[in-house]
Amino acid sequence: FSAFLFSGCAIFTGHSDKIERFDYEITNSKCDTKDYAKMIAKNDDTIFAANSAGSIARNCKDFKSSNLFFDIAEGNYKTAVDERNLFIKSLNEVAATLTNDNILDYNGKFYERIMTNLYKALNFMSIGEFANARVEFNRILERQEIAKRHFMDDILALSKTQPNYADENQIYLYNQNLKNINEFLNFYENGYSNLKASSNFVNPFASYLAGIFFLCDGSYAKGADLLKEVSVMLPKNEQIKKDLSYANSLANSLNARKNIKQVWVIYENGRGAGLKESGFSFPFIVNRTLMSLNVALPTLKKRNLSYEFLKINGKKTTQIVDMNSIISAEFAATAKLRANKQIFLAISKVILEYQLSTHKDGAGVAAIYAIFNMLTNRADIRYWSYLPANFQSASFENKGGLNLQISNDTDEIIANSQIPPNKNAIIYLKSLQRNLNYIDTIIF
Repeated sequence: FSAFLFSGCAIFTGHSDKIERFDYEITNSKCDTKDYAKMIAKNDDTIFAANSAGSIARNCKDFKSSNLFFDIAEGNYKTAVDERNLFIKSLNEVAATLTNDNILDYNGKFYERIMTNLYKALNFMSIGEFANARVEFNRILERQEIAKRHFMDDILALSKTQPNYADENQIYLYNQNLKNINEFLNFYENGYSNLKASSNFVNPFASYLAGIFFLCDGSYAKGADLLKEVSVMLPKNEQIKKDLSYANSLANSLNARKNIKQVWVIYENGRGAGLKESGFSFPFIVNRTLMSLNVALPTLKKRNLSYEFLKINGKKTTQIVDMNSIISAEFAATAKLRANKQIFLAISKVILEYQLSTHKDGAGVAAIYAIFNMLTNRADIRYWSYLPANFQSASFENKGGLNLQISNDTDEIIANSQIPPNKNAIIYLKSLQRNLNYIDTIIF
């Protein structure tokens, strides 16, 4: 087992230390990204490191450095993860046959990929590079179309086939223990089925923000079309109705540029759902011998919100999108495949343990291997800890300049912002937790 010992301690400890470290740094407004740069230089979990470093740089308003890191993350998405098989490739990949997925590089989630481009677009807007922001929004829209057309069909199709990483013996034992396995899969499913999940893999907030950008950038018809799409997905949302009405008035007016300008306050609330490790054990029979199949899997955990809402000159923000529901949707769609992969991995370990235990000289080795299996029974719980629980918005007409007072849900003043006349603007406020706010004002 020395090869595994030298492959890194992550197979034994997982990656929770990385997430905890990032959370500490972002909570304490640290701006040093050198260690993440070193990870990237060593090709060590590049996507995870690049998105973490990009988040830290963004919060420190080093927007150009932030985008350099996000570019690295995006480039590795393209090379490490096939566009159409973003979920499937990582589920089929079993380089960790005798250990666990923590030995593999992190490939990210689809919703994380969308958010990488969204933060790149915001960074470009913050430094006045609106043409580059337009490119990022167009990439987001293209990827959302791919998600709508392909991913669910691919996942459903794959779930009906035998896994290509399992041999005949594993599949035979899987079928022989099908009753216990199905009971476990149902139990695992019940652990997340009560979470609200969106109906597809589209992030309506990305389309909403893109619509606002195109309105501010003078592409009125495109902005109106995007807000119309979001309105179809969220027909009861009053803020979206208001923004769509404004967009239609621009798109249908011959003198659109003379219309009253608009200011949006966008609020990222708290921390989105994360992952935690949960261990499971259930009876498993190998050649009439009762053994235990031990599986470690990620489960969703809700994290803290910040302010329930903001008040801008006394007007409350309206929730546009629940990011947790988007996270839950992808988790639920891939959960059974993920669980089955870990079951087959556990079966391979049980087979070897059984074979060692029945060999005349293998009892001692079997005992050592059983301990090794216990130590390496770890779930991969990597995720991008920077994302919010929900997105909110409020908008205001800018007739001749605006003075905006932004307060929290207890009427404590967070910020004051003055917008010049005849300008569109986006005031973007991210609050990871109460009294930890990052504000950026983008003037068009």
